[in-house]
Amino acid sequence: MTALTTQNTAIVHKVIPSRPEDVSDQIRTGLDEFKPDACKIGLAPNSAISAVITGILKNELRDCPTVIDPVTKAGSGGSLALVDMIDALMSDLIPLAEVLTPNAGGVRALTSCDDLEHGVSRLRLTGCESVLVTDAEGGKEVLINQLYIRDEPPERHEMKRLRGSYHGTGCTLATAIACHRAAGLSIRDAVA
Repeated sequence: MTALTTQNTAIVHKVIPSRPEDVSDQIRTGLDEFKPDACKIGLAPNSAISAVITGILKNELRDCPTVIDPVTKAGSGGSLALVDMIDALMSDLIPLAEVLTPNAGGVRALTSCDDLEHGVSRLRLTGCESVLVTDAEGGKEVLINQLYIRDEPPERHEMKRLRGSYHGTGCTLATAIACHRAAGLSIRDAVA
């Protein structure tokens, strides 16, 4: 747990970061017993916690497929990341991603690019292998997610918008991709 949150199914009210040494202890205690087949990284609320996770990914989990859901805002619109987190994500964690799963607003927040294609290019220049840009914009009947894998044409995934309001869909999607990578599926198949 990188942070304690005060939230319900509709909104995030508050984020209280864990101590970096506690995050390190949690991960290393798990690694004493298990070697993961894939990793999913979600909320890393500050650069100190990002540094802990980066060190473990580079050293103990170097060959582990890693899916990073770069949480900068809650689906409810609340800000989750501290200002220094954007720089830490771009310089430390994102280069280690096999699959990065930002929504369109996250691409803009991370890269300061209004043009989505240019923003994706900037993300891929960090070294991450692939970027799945999710479509979370309100009001559309059909959502279009686009997968960008190095040196391949983008792949579109369309789905009809489900009725209702949902919180945590990006986290759920990133976790599902990591689970499918752990089961041995290719990036394309895991995303599909």
